[in-house]
Amino acid sequence: LQENGRVAGVWGKKGGKPFAVYADVVILAAGGIGSPLILQRSGLAGAGRGMTMDTTLMVYGRASYKGIGNDPPMTWSYADDDLGVLYSTLIDPWLNYPIAMLRKGPRYAATWPRWGQTLGVMIKLKDDISGYVQARKRGFTISKGLTPNDQQRVAQAEQTAARILRKAGCDPDTIFSTPLRGTHPSGTVRIGEMLSTNLETEIQNLYVCDASIFPEALARPTVLTIISLAKRLAEYLQFSVFSNQFSVH
Repeated sequence: LQENGRVAGVWGKKGGKPFAVYADVVILAAGGIGSPLILQRSGLAGAGRGMTMDTTLMVYGRASYKGIGNDPPMTWSYADDDLGVLYSTLIDPWLNYPIAMLRKGPRYAATWPRWGQTLGVMIKLKDDISGYVQARKRGFTISKGLTPNDQQRVAQAEQTAARILRKAGCDPDTIFSTPLRGTHPSGTVRIGEMLSTNLETEIQNLYVCDASIFPEALARPTVLTIISLAKRLAEYLQFSVFSNQFSVH
């Protein structure tokens, strides 16, 4: 809800019935997909143009000894910032493994009995901004592909991960890469492009604070960054906005 370029509250439905909540300040935190959809339906058409996913895949291999399936995930990591890739130890959980491998083919799902001897290197790519999130009359559409630069870097990272697994004693004939997956939808309402440095939209006192505001992919876990941004926004609102005027009706 907005009046004369200022936010006036939010409108929604609960149990099929419409409702409205009026406020002088609104902070939108619906995530990398939800936030741009809400903004589009509020008249901000530029939201959702371009996104990042921290595109991820695993490279697996079978060793002659116990695998890492029961170890804590991501027990070690290495960030190659020049390539824009994070490597870490990770393997799909036992029950999820065959389901995930079916996306690659029955032959790979059939490796499930060897899960206990599987080693895995996760590759998390700092993918380029591309694609879109677009609201439709019913539902929405997400389109996110890899740029040629992304594809080249993924191929290089796969070679590195396979080399690590061979050095760790995996049978080279058992090494393969999983299908790509998106892990952190983000960068759909980018700070500096669609938001001010204080995370405010073109609608006065409407702020966004979640992974959608990232100006680029992190290729790292996002939680601490989001928490830090939320604390920064809270301080700004407390000392620059709420100290002047704040009310909820």
